[in-house]
Amino acid sequence: MQDLAPDAPVRLVGPGLTAVDVLISLRRHGHHGSVLGLLRQGWLPLSHLPRAVPPVSVDLPEGVGLPAALRRIREAARTALAHGQPWQAVLDA
Repeated sequence: MQDLAPDAPVRLVGPGLTAVDVLISLRRHGHHGSVLGLLRQGWLPLSHLPRAVPPVSVDLPEGVGLPAALRRIREAARTALAHGQPWQAVLDA
């Protein structure tokens, strides 16, 4: 990034948090040129919750397969939402 002109156009491929980190770093180093993000699905990364929430645990017995684990996690997320908790609390457990 040191050799990049401050007004050079930049293209970031992918919507991940790494792309966000690169953009922040560019701005901190004085870049003021245009930045275009190329996103396959058209979605930007979601921000973290504005407040900390207690994690919601998911029972995943030893040896449970990936499809079954995913079903349990999705079910726990739906249950959390039904009880007014954010679904992210399930993934934070």
